[in-house]
Amino acid sequence: MRALFVVVFAACASPPLVDEPTADDVPTDDAGEPLPSAGTATLRAGTVVLPVSATKDAIVELGHVMFPAAGNDALLALQRGNVIVSGSGDGFIRRVYSVAREGEAIRVITSPATLADAVTDAAFHMTVGEPLAIDPHHDGRLEDLTATIDGALQITPTIDLDFALGADGVEAFDLRVTGTGTTSVAGTIVFTSPNHRAWGEERQWDTVLFRRAFAIGPVPIVVAGRLTTTLAASAYVEQPVTFTSGAHADLAIDASSSFTPAGGWTMTDASHVEVTQIGPVHDGEGRASLAVGVDPRVQLVFYGAAGPTLHLVAQAGGFGAYCGPSLLTGLQAAVQGSVTFDLEALAKSTKADITLWDKRQFLDEIEQCAP
Repeated sequence: MRALFVVVFAACASPPLVDEPTADDVPTDDAGEPLPSAGTATLRAGTVVLPVSATKDAIVELGHVMFPAAGNDALLALQRGNVIVSGSGDGFIRRVYSVAREGEAIRVITSPATLADAVTDAAFHMTVGEPLAIDPHHDGRLEDLTATIDGALQITPTIDLDFALGADGVEAFDLRVTGTGTTSVAGTIVFTSPNHRAWGEERQWDTVLFRRAFAIGPVPIVVAGRLTTTLAASAYVEQPVTFTSGAHADLAIDASSSFTPAGGWTMTDASHVEVTQIGPVHDGEGRASLAVGVDPRVQLVFYGAAGPTLHLVAQAGGFGAYCGPSLLTGLQAAVQGSVTFDLEALAKSTKADITLWDKRQFLDEIEQCAP
């Protein structure tokens, strides 16, 4: 019988116990309830699934994990080469190098490990539908310039994720994203000086969209969704002028990417993006150019490590100026999307960049001034 390790913690003063799990062992959440099953897995020899009682107060750093010493003496039984797995918080998978008690804490020196280091095989399926709505806003104010920048994204995506691990690492990986939504970005800039000025601002927001913990056999797996949004604008203005520019897009997303060792990455895309203009509106005899963009990135995270990133960009640029008695205006807008795969939390793997969308539309071609 193979030697599989699970650390068992006792409330009494009995010595640490190392026992072999049964096929019916199911990891639990922070409340002690069994995690919902989302697949199967077989532990490798030396893999240690840590109970919530040991990991709920753990501090995970780059090169070590700190545990409270009280009640956790069993951790001192860990040996170099063990792979420890936790489903608390974002979860973690680490390979053990050494263990030492330091006052009221136990320090476990570790390096990052993968799910393939912890199991000989695994199969996983998840379907998550998470409505997403963001409306970042930014005001820029200088002595003679005021800028108001707005972005918006509303989308209801459904994420279907399947993967399988075997003796040679990732045997299959399938990700499909479907949904509909809208995105827009617009800005207004007011300039009151007879001179000229270049201006630019950028702000970033970070949001946790969801966290899901599952059981794949005796192993917990945590999948989290995180959103990073950047709202940016740049402008050039000359003489008193008020200028507005922007774009709106309607999205219908149906894209998938799949991987097998024999075939590599393949992609299908039935997505559709339709872009319409907001503005440009020009008031005053000055000149202005304004570019605005919203840049959301949705990342799936396995055990706190980087996973696939879905990237959507909406951007617009507008130009308006008086050229003698004529108004010269123009606007261009684009919506793009891509997905980047980094599967090193599952198994040692290379990254792959796949474009889901590359839809560019040029609206209102620039009207040339008469000579």
